[in-house]
Amino acid sequence: MASSMIGSAQRPAMRGVGRAMLLTAPMALWSLLMMTPRLRAEHDAVTLTAALAVVAFMTTLFYKMLRTGETYRWRRIFFVALGLLFPVGFLSALVALRGTMSIPIEHIVTGDTPFCYMVSGR
Repeated sequence: MASSMIGSAQRPAMRGVGRAMLLTAPMALWSLLMMTPRLRAEHDAVTLTAALAVVAFMTTLFYKMLRTGETYRWRRIFFVALGLLFPVGFLSALVALRGTMSIPIEHIVTGDTPFCYMVSGR
């Protein structure tokens, strides 16, 4: 019995549309609540559209995970999109904030550089 299951890959069970939507609803609500402070602070159409696109994308991927049972596929799409789009958003925010991606030498010498919490080690 065990030897027959080794060679065969089991396909994940699919959920019904209604059940997947019911389980996705709290995630969609949570995503909107997480974006609410950002949406209140920014009132331009571009930021609003981008925030709603992120919520729709993440909610759709979560629904697909629940509906198909193939979490690995939809997580892969999410991480590839994150890897491609995060640098675009990060670099455009740097350019909008400082006018350039680099830190001027004067700021480095005086110690007036932004703090990066990601590399602090604590």
